[in-house]
Amino acid sequence: ALGTSHRRATENRMKILFESLSTIFRALPKNDHGRVNAAAARYALHRLFLARHGWQMKGLASGGQAWSSSSPVSALGERLPSSVHDIFEERLGTRGFDLHDLAV
Repeated sequence: ALGTSHRRATENRMKILFESLSTIFRALPKNDHGRVNAAAARYALHRLFLARHGWQMKGLASGGQAWSSSSPVSALGERLPSSVHDIFEERLGTRGFDLHDLAV
């Protein structure tokens, strides 16, 4: 196992991501469950990476077009095993994304 110090470091990173995403998350339109759709999630993550690192993430940026309704999970490309990708898509595609989902 990775130990207590790794857990604390992960929790601290999650807290920072929550704080970084909370303002934009509050401003985005939500569904009946208080979650954002895929296009809004892509926008929020795009803004996070741009603001924190100056990065244009392939798969997240709009590319001058309307914000795509495809899932932000697609931005991970082939880096995820298909079984993990399918779990993310199934869970997030049907209910939408809450602040915790975006931070993770």
